[in-house]
Amino acid sequence: MPRIETLGPLGLYLHYREDGEEPHLHVRYQGSETRFLIATGQVMDAKSNLGHAHVRRVRARIEDNREELLAIWQKLRCSQRERESSSEKP
Repeated sequence: MPRIETLGPLGLYLHYREDGEEPHLHVRYQGSETRFLIATGQVMDAKSNLGHAHVRRVRARIEDNREELLAIWQKLRCSQRERESSSEKP
């Protein structure tokens, strides 16, 4: 899972092997992980150890860079699909 950015103590990561899920990013903080939808900035996890200030910071990052994040997500997904399809060929 590539880390795309660090915001102070927060690590922002994108998974590309999550079929059927909407584009989202993972934020790691103090040993736990919280997922955010890229389209809306909504927290996907009911339980999160992120305080309000960190949530606002991540949402601002998503809002300011939504197109870039979606492009990275798409690029990673396409690259993964290409690798999977080439490994299936005899």
